[in-house]
Amino acid sequence: VLLYGMRWRESGRRLADPAERLEWTYRTAGPETLAASAVMIFGFLGNLISSMKPLRQLGLIMAVVMMTAWLLVSLIFPPLCHVLEMYFTGPLGHAAKPGTRDNRESWSDAWTRRLSRWRITIAVSSALVLLALFAWSVHWMTTDLGTSTHLASTHSLSLGKAVLTDFDALDDALGLGAATPPGAAPVCGVQDFGGAAHAGCSMHWCEVAADPNFAIRRDAMSRPSSAENGTCKCFAADGAGLCGHDERAPVVHRYVGLESLADVPDARAALDDTLRTNGLSIGSGPEYEVTNATLEPALLQEWEMGYKQLKSVHEVRILGIRDDRVRSSCNAYKLCFCGTYLCRLESSWKAVADRSYRSPERRLQVRQDARIRFSGVASVDVVFGLDIEPTTSVIGGANLENSWAFLQTFDIRRPWTQRNMYQFCAEAPAELRVEGRRCWIEDFR
Repeated sequence: VLLYGMRWRESGRRLADPAERLEWTYRTAGPETLAASAVMIFGFLGNLISSMKPLRQLGLIMAVVMMTAWLLVSLIFPPLCHVLEMYFTGPLGHAAKPGTRDNRESWSDAWTRRLSRWRITIAVSSALVLLALFAWSVHWMTTDLGTSTHLASTHSLSLGKAVLTDFDALDDALGLGAATPPGAAPVCGVQDFGGAAHAGCSMHWCEVAADPNFAIRRDAMSRPSSAENGTCKCFAADGAGLCGHDERAPVVHRYVGLESLADVPDARAALDDTLRTNGLSIGSGPEYEVTNATLEPALLQEWEMGYKQLKSVHEVRILGIRDDRVRSSCNAYKLCFCGTYLCRLESSWKAVADRSYRSPERRLQVRQDARIRFSGVASVDVVFGLDIEPTTSVIGGANLENSWAFLQTFDIRRPWTQRNMYQFCAEAPAELRVEGRRCWIEDFR
C-alpha cells in the first residue's frame, strides 16, 4: 500500500492523464511490491519441510493469504487513489485544479492540523481509557496453567470428555466412602521367612541367578531351571544364631512352583528329617502341629534376557523343641524350587539334597566338540549400531568411507537392546566353535 501510494503521488508530478499515471504506477510499483510479497511468501512456504503438521498448514495458508493480498491491493488500490483525487480533493470537498499539490496530501495535512489542536486532550483521554481497561482486566483476570479449553472437537481431550459423560460421577458410582486404591504394595523376598519382614506381603519376588553351565535356548525361552531332572532344587539357611534360652525353633519348608503340596508325597517325612538334623524334637500340643499354607505367588525375574515366571508358593511349618540350648539350631528353613528358575540367594543359603516331585526324565548326553589348535583360531570383531551399505565401483576399489552409516534406530539405552547384545555374546552357536570371547556387555551389569 505504501509503495503504490508513493508511486501514485510521484506520477502526479510527472504526468497529467489518469490512464498514463496508472500505467506508470503499475510499471514502477508492481515489481517492487511483488518482490516484497514474494520474500514473505517463500518464507512461509519454507515451513512445508517441517515435521509438524500444524506448522506446515500455517505456512501454506499464510502463503496463499499473502499472494491473495498482493493481487487484491494491486487491482484495487491504484484505481482507488484516482477516485479519491476526484471526489475527496480537500477538507471541504473542493474540486482539484491542474497544477496544484497532490490532493490526498493536502487533505491529510488539513486533517493533521485539526488533530494537532486537540493533541493533548486526545493523548490524555487515550491514556485514561487504557488505564481503565487495564484495571478492569486485572480485576477479572484469572490464571490457569492447566489444559486449554479451546480445543477442536476432534482433539483427544475433547473426545475423552465426551466419553466420560457416558459414565456416572465417581461419588455416585462408588459411594462417598470409597477410598482411592493404594498406589504401592509391600513385596517380600522369596527367602523371607516369617517375622516382621514377611507381614502384609502382597507377593514374593526374586532375581534369577545366572548359571554358566546352562545353555540358554531361545526357542524354549528358558533359564537355569530346577526341572531339568524332574526334581526340586533345595537350599537350606544357616540356622545358627543367638536365640538365647528359647526352647522352641520354627521349622519351615517352602516350595516354589508346585500346584499343591500333594505333589511332594514325603513332605512330612522331610520335615521330620530336618528336625533330627538340627537337633530338634517334636513337641506335644496344638501349637506343635504341622500346618500347611498357600502363600502369595512369587515372581521370578531374569534381567539378562528379560525372562520371568509367576509361580505359586506353598509352605509346611512346625514348631520344634530344642533338645540342646547350645547346639540345637534356632530355626530350620528350607527353600525348594520345583520346575522353576533358581533365585539368587544370599551366601547363608547352602544347597542340600534335591527333592523328587515327579519321575525323572531320561535326557540325551550332549557331545562335547573337540578343541582346536590356536593356529586355526581367527579373531572376529563385532560392532553394533551400524547400517552397512555395500558399494561397488566399475573402475577402482570400493569406497569404504561411504559404505556405512550410523543406524538411527539403534538405542543402547533400551533394555532390550542390551539384552540382545548380551544374548549375541552368550548364545554363540555351537557350529562356530567359539574358543573365547571378550564382551563388555557381560560386565556392564
